[in-house]
Formats: sequence, structure tokens, C-alpha cells
Amino acid sequence: MRRAPQVVSVAGIGAAGEGEVAAGAATATATAPAGGGAAPPAEGLVVTLPEPVLFAFDDDVVRPGAAATLDRIAAVLAGTPDAAVAVRGHTDGTGDDAYNQDLSERRAAAVAAALVERGTPAARLTAEGFGEQRPAGPDDAADRRVEVVVLLA
Repeated sequence: MRRAPQVVSVAGIGAAGEGEVAAGAATATATAPAGGGAAPPAEGLVVTLPEPVLFAFDDDVVRPGAAATLDRIAAVLAGTPDAAVAVRGHTDGTGDDAYNQDLSERRAAAVAAALVERGTPAARLTAEGFGEQRPAGPDDAADRRVEVVVLLA
């Protein structure tokens, strides 16, 4: 059976009070049985962090204002200690393919490192970049993101 993402509430992720990054709130989705939709199968809980939440444009250094969001994600991950977690970086199609691939890998690694700093065991995490290979929507802003995926067993 195909499973499609369904939006669920993850308390406090991307909540107001994070200054300049509050406008780019994180979204969370989880898998749920779907009635024959065209969406590809989802893998588990997916927290999508748009670029403004984590990074300045064309940068791989996590913004200080993202700390509270990352703290909440780490807390969610602590509640699922047996699940593997994939951190996936994505970019838009602006610029050179090789540069975008490298940027997406560096961003995924930066978020994974931030989660390890917050107590998530490194052995649970994989970080990978997809460059511009997996666009999220029709505009470039939606493509510039990092996803934290709690993988289903």
C-alpha cells in the first residue's frame, strides 16, 4: 500500500520567539495510509526546515537563532531512541550543479552535527546531500531546505 505524507503537529517546532527565523517555520509530516494518491511512499516523520530557519543564503553555518528549533527536534528524536535518522540537504537549481551538491552535503552535515551536540547519538544519524535533484515545489525558496527524517523500521 502506498503511504503519503500527512501533516501532523510536532509541538513547538519552528515556533515564534526565535527572532528573525520565525517567518520560515518548520513543518512536520508523517506517513499515513493514502487512498491511491500519486505521492511517492514516505518513510516516516519528516521535519522540513526551510533555508531561512537554519542558514543565510548560500551558507552552511547554522544560524544562532535556529538553536531553539534544533533543541526541539533533538527532544523529539530522544523520544524515538531506536529509530535511525536521515538528515537530507537540498538546494535550488540556481548555480552550478557540483557547487549545489557540495552545499547540500555541507548543510546536512552541519544540522547532523548540531543534533549530536544536543545529545542525539551520531550512530543514529546519516547526513546526505541531494543538491537540486529533489525539488520540493515550483519556487526556489521551497527547494532550499534540510529535512530531518525519522526512518520507519
